[in-house]
Amino acid sequence: MPSREVHNKLAKILGYDKQVDRLIDLPVKWLGRKHRILFHTPEEAATIGMTIDGIKGAYGGIMHVEVDRAASADKNLRDILELWARIPTYNPRMISYSI
Repeated sequence: MPSREVHNKLAKILGYDKQVDRLIDLPVKWLGRKHRILFHTPEEAATIGMTIDGIKGAYGGIMHVEVDRAASADKNLRDILELWARIPTYNPRMISYSI
């Protein structure tokens, strides 16, 4: 299962509200690793995403479910995603233009 950092980075890059991912994974508090029995179909995730952030949120919800599914099926992919999530995202505001 991908970490919160993976989902947060996807949200940042794809431009949807990271609250979409948090709500989709909310049942983890009560169900633990079996939390995917709730909110983890593409239809449910898209509905949650659309409610929070419109069409971008719907797309983000579907991405959440598909990334979870793919990373659970392939340990190597999960490891690559975890490494990728730790690479800083380019931010042009952080560049210093002092001469």
